[in-house]
Amino acid sequence: MNAHDLITQKDLSNLEDRIIEKISLLIQNHPKPKKWLRTSELCELLGISASSVQNLRNNKKIPHTLIEGTYFYPLEEIESLMEKNRRDINY
Repeated sequence: MNAHDLITQKDLSNLEDRIIEKISLLIQNHPKPKKWLRTSELCELLGISASSVQNLRNNKKIPHTLIEGTYFYPLEEIESLMEKNRRDINY
C-alpha cells in the first residue's frame, strides 16, 4: 500500500456528502404515491369515462369524498375494491 491508496477522513466525508445528495435526488424524483385521486385520475387509472365513475359513485359502488365541488377517491380503497371484486377465469 502506498500513499496514493490511503483514504482520508476528508475522502470519507466527501463520499458521505455525495451519497446523501444522490439519495435526496432519488427521493425527490420518486414522490410518495397519491392517497387520493380526482375523477379524471380515476378515469385514467381504470380506463373508464367520467360518466361511468359518476354512475359508480351515485350507486354507492365506490367510496368518495366531496370537497368544495371536487370529488376525491381513496386510492387504497379503490385498489382493494378491485381485488375484492376480481373474478378469476378458469380454463
